[in-house]
Amino acid sequence: MLQEFERKKRINFLASQFSTIVEGPVNFVVYKRNRPKTGGDQLIAIVPFKNHETYGKTQLFINEEYFNDNNEPQYHYAWEKTKGSKHMKHISAWGNEPHEGYRRVNTEPYHHHHVPEEPAERQDCHHIQNLQSVLEFIKEYIENQVEYVPVET
Repeated sequence: MLQEFERKKRINFLASQFSTIVEGPVNFVVYKRNRPKTGGDQLIAIVPFKNHETYGKTQLFINEEYFNDNNEPQYHYAWEKTKGSKHMKHISAWGNEPHEGYRRVNTEPYHHHHVPEEPAERQDCHHIQNLQSVLEFIKEYIENQVEYVPVET
């Protein structure tokens, strides 16, 4: 229970540090202990953002899964519109979760789903490796009300 509290406290603290773009409280959707599939503790949360001229209401979808006590999660952070299908909502996302299957490209462990409305497309991204750096990235687009344009590397 203490680990769950500490993880939620960390996310709330980070959201408060970005009050210029965050609108409303963090919604903690689920916390699952010792998931049968992986054995990890999963935390899913949503951080609502202020309105964006191009995208309207957006949010940060947080999915972190902890496999040990060192607080280094396997994660997927997705900046998305609040309405639409999975593909239409996607603006950008970052993660270190493994990808398998026919579309696999060598973007492990850190990657960026860099093409809006094409979440399967990804590239290496070693400069964003935690929730704070994701929030810093998104902050520029929301504060300046500019459209995100992916950069190919």
